[in-house]
Amino acid sequence: MKICPVTLLIDDESSKAEHESTMCPVSSVNYTVNKIETEADDESHTSTVSKTLMEQTLREQTEETRLYLVEIARDEYIDQDARSFARTVAEIVEWWQQYAKEKNPTTHQIDFGVGPPLDLLMVLALVPEKYQGFIRIEDKHRSPYGNGENLSWLHEQTMDVLIGLGKDPFPASILFGQGLASMVRDDVDEGWRVFTGRSWLEDQIHLWSNDELEPNLYQFPPETKKIVFCFNPTEIHWTVVEVKLANDVWTYTLYNSLFQGEKGPTWRACQEQFPLLEQLICHASGFPEPDTREIVAATSAQQDNTYDCGPIAIYNALELLEGRRPRTEVDAEELRLRYLMRILNGLYLLDERLETPEFRACMREICLEYPS
Repeated sequence: MKICPVTLLIDDESSKAEHESTMCPVSSVNYTVNKIETEADDESHTSTVSKTLMEQTLREQTEETRLYLVEIARDEYIDQDARSFARTVAEIVEWWQQYAKEKNPTTHQIDFGVGPPLDLLMVLALVPEKYQGFIRIEDKHRSPYGNGENLSWLHEQTMDVLIGLGKDPFPASILFGQGLASMVRDDVDEGWRVFTGRSWLEDQIHLWSNDELEPNLYQFPPETKKIVFCFNPTEIHWTVVEVKLANDVWTYTLYNSLFQGEKGPTWRACQEQFPLLEQLICHASGFPEPDTREIVAATSAQQDNTYDCGPIAIYNALELLEGRRPRTEVDAEELRLRYLMRILNGLYLLDERLETPEFRACMREICLEYPS
């Protein structure tokens, strides 16, 4: 007997019976239970068959995409930029197919060892919007809204991995706060206040005061002088924040590719969220709380569409982590190709056939040079 659906059905019928002041005959309940069990079996079978067919379709569409990309890469009548993207993505797709084996490559996850695992759809979002027509995979998860729009809008996982795969080693005193503000979002705060009467960070502070908070997310080593993290409080726009730590003052600098200066919803969120975030970092890391804080808006490269905030944010973060000031003029399409090649590089480094660290280092530095 299948407890969950049966119990729900009986409870529902009992509730109706009490409301209508009648009794539900036992025979009717038994008959309905048997019917529900049969229908559940049928639905389960249908669901399994549908899922199998769907995964087979996606495998076929992935291979169709790879072959189409190879064809484009070889066509000398197509512009060089399109061919470069097609060539790189075709190789990435082939690697993903090899790792997925008989599974659906679009949802198969690969762990690069520097962040959360990625699936192929997340990586395909690095393709510029104007070339997204090359990707012949009809999966609603390709779009962040499930409506086929903004196919080049990046997931946080992709950004974390690309920053982690950064070519140059970061100084020990400069750290990337991966996931530091992942839950610092307007929609999370709104829902959290319904249950607790506090925003997410306010509740984190409450948990800390009761010794109930796991500090790892907010904990940084004592030698930390600078923290860089991705910030997306509106859930629709990626920015980057650099925090310079000193005993007397912490300076927060926002790099925003959509607004220049001290304006916009992200800027307003900075004023509300950073004092709370600061408390948690100090408590978890044992830092003295600064006397004052400064929140400033830096000049950043600007996007001219609704989906290039991610690549620009990755660029800004990497420059800051490597101790450089980000340029204000960048080519987002070039950045996307650079990041796709970085993913491809990572796939080579994961290959068990690359037996020695020396060979892997050679592959990283020579065989897969990034665009300048």
